[in-house]
Amino acid sequence: MYVNFAHNSSVVCACVQEEARKTIAKMLDELEFGRTEPIVRVNSVDSGLAKDDVNTVMQANFLPPTWMIPKVDDPLDIQWVSSPDIAF
Repeated sequence: MYVNFAHNSSVVCACVQEEARKTIAKMLDELEFGRTEPIVRVNSVDSGLAKDDVNTVMQANFLPPTWMIPKVDDPLDIQWVSSPDIAF
């Protein structure tokens, strides 16, 4: 079973984006997921927010086995995931 556990998207006010990222990392460490698998959805690559989403969540001790990259409009969006700037 898969659970879309955290959704840090552009609907979150810019004034609380960093707080939302830290909350997601904290929840990954504190919640017991049992037989479910958390999925973290980051902002779209072209939003300019995805890199900070990934780098902040990667500070958690328990990392999500699945990351959702939304609104992939270009093959470069997929290549972004393997760029040296991203700490996967």
